[in-house]
Amino acid sequence: MATQKDIDTAFQMIVMSASDIDMALPKPPKADNEKLTIEEQRKMLAVFARYISEGHPGFASVNAQNITFPEEVKNKFKSEFVKLFLTSKDERTVSEMGKELFKFAKKYLPDNHFNVYSTSGVPIGMTLSKEEHTAFKKELDTYLQNPDIDTSQRGIIEHLYAERNQVGKNIFNDDEIEILKQNGAEILADKKGQTWRMTKINRQGENIMIIGMSRFAAMDNDGNLNEDLIKDFTALAKEFSKQEYKDCDNLVLDLRGNGGGWPYIGDYMARTLYGNTVSTEPQGHIKMDTLAAKLSYAYMAQDDYKKYENKIERLGLTHDKQNTQYSELNKPWSEEYPFNPELGYKKPILLLTDQNTGSNAEVTIGRLREHPYVRTIGDHSCGVVQYHPAATPKASIPLPYGLKIAVPPEGFTGPNGERLEGIGYQPDYPVERGKDALIAGLENLTGIKQDILQHLPSEKKVETLAKRESKVDETTALNRKSIGNNKPSILAAFNELVAVTETIPQLKQQNNGLLYNQYRSNSNMLDI
Repeated sequence: MATQKDIDTAFQMIVMSASDIDMALPKPPKADNEKLTIEEQRKMLAVFARYISEGHPGFASVNAQNITFPEEVKNKFKSEFVKLFLTSKDERTVSEMGKELFKFAKKYLPDNHFNVYSTSGVPIGMTLSKEEHTAFKKELDTYLQNPDIDTSQRGIIEHLYAERNQVGKNIFNDDEIEILKQNGAEILADKKGQTWRMTKINRQGENIMIIGMSRFAAMDNDGNLNEDLIKDFTALAKEFSKQEYKDCDNLVLDLRGNGGGWPYIGDYMARTLYGNTVSTEPQGHIKMDTLAAKLSYAYMAQDDYKKYENKIERLGLTHDKQNTQYSELNKPWSEEYPFNPELGYKKPILLLTDQNTGSNAEVTIGRLREHPYVRTIGDHSCGVVQYHPAATPKASIPLPYGLKIAVPPEGFTGPNGERLEGIGYQPDYPVERGKDALIAGLENLTGIKQDILQHLPSEKKVETLAKRESKVDETTALNRKSIGNNKPSILAAFNELVAVTETIPQLKQQNNGLLYNQYRSNSNMLDI
């Protein structure tokens, strides 16, 4: 029987069989129904393994224990991968190999941001027949009977087959408005965009503002930037900046079903509600600096590398950089006090979450949950914190002979160093599945208010910081680069969104506007 040392050796030999050229200049793809030789399958699998082992922070990082996968998870992955590699068979088509890799990854790789696509860019999960889905679910159910399975893998698998909308739909949906009416709410005002809704209600004598955001992503289903969506986010920011919620008794932010996207809206709302800058990146940040990671970043930026014959030499992508990575470990939030009692929102805020709240929507949870007046309610979030926009097929990574994969070259923990990947945030007030988190929150509002008041920290004066932190600025620069100058209308819409969300609106309303004016003199912010 093979020992773990034997398996480690075999896995490393597979990884080493994928050369730099195999990575950077993959063999031309075959059609989905074309057969792969055993040699072609093994080359595809070797490149797959190298991207995972050298480009994924969960595998390669040893200096951030809440990001890197536990040893038992990595050992199981390698053991099962070696079996997959050794069972290559001539009759496998590209499509069949895609299904094998999809099922393998969903079972053994605890990362919701990782994905497998067909050569044409269709998510492989969507190509499984009803019978194949049923069989795979049965396989997963059996696998989950093992009590030693890592928590994150349980979270991944549960999300894969969980029924959607288990604790109600986002307020963006019209039927949620009807549920409010049926539960004694009077609709006082209702504004709706393409991705958001702001609904003011009166219930039992209290005025409540409910803001629902169905998405943060500004891309269409093909991964192309959508100008109308960007303008829609700007419209939401402008509505939010009016701060009509300040005249209400409570604020509800609905992130149910929000799969994430751009940081601008969630970041803007958090800074406004804190009355201060808040950390825009979690406590632990690992950024890979390997060949696999560099190629992953390159495809993420949609660089056309086919124009370059000497891409390996041109980019300096050589073996001497294979094992380097760096970490940025910030202070835990427990050592900070980002809430500004002078400018921050000092009324109860309910944050609604469910299993489909993921990615940047979860980063928004991380920002907001340290606000002393915030309580989360609903179901645990998705646990999709490893970062990579190559989760869209247009920017994913081609393998030799066909298929594409998305590999995150960056990893994060939560603001206080907590592990989130595959696990997600647990709500302060869990809601039984089958019930509506919004209605449950409104019915328990008195108790939640008491909880907030009993646990408020002592107020202390803090310095007001208007400028958001570097992570969003880095994202802005990358987005501007990806848009380029050949799309002037999209670039103009994007620049307006960035400008509108640049600083918190309270600073413009202070009688002494010195701080704001000082900041604005160095800003291109547009008037709202």
